[in-house]
Amino acid sequence: EDEDGDDDAPGDNCAAAMACSACGDGCAWCAADLICAAADNIPTKSDLWDQGHTAVTCDVDDYVTTCPPRDDPVPDPYYEAQWYLGAIRAPEAWAAGYTGTGVQILINDEGVDNTHPDLAKLDV
Repeated sequence: EDEDGDDDAPGDNCAAAMACSACGDGCAWCAADLICAAADNIPTKSDLWDQGHTAVTCDVDDYVTTCPPRDDPVPDPYYEAQWYLGAIRAPEAWAAGYTGTGVQILINDEGVDNTHPDLAKLDV
């Protein structure tokens, strides 16, 4: 019996996984679309389109049952302290082959609004 009081078969909780490492026993992972599905019921691209997922590229042959080792584009000794990389799912993007090559980023920083109520308790 599991934490929600029932006996889940392998693959029952696949859809909740947001990373290959969380896509557990009985599941298969497609890195291109970040989809974890039951290994015995892998959806085709047509199945996913029929369910309303219009930006999918994964088809049955794109799923794997083992995750590749983490392959950071740039080794970083402070990686574990950078919690936000997981929050924006950067490792999954890297695993899917995205490196950021050719991407331009604009940062428009207008400073801090020290009158904002969330900052009232801080000494800024």
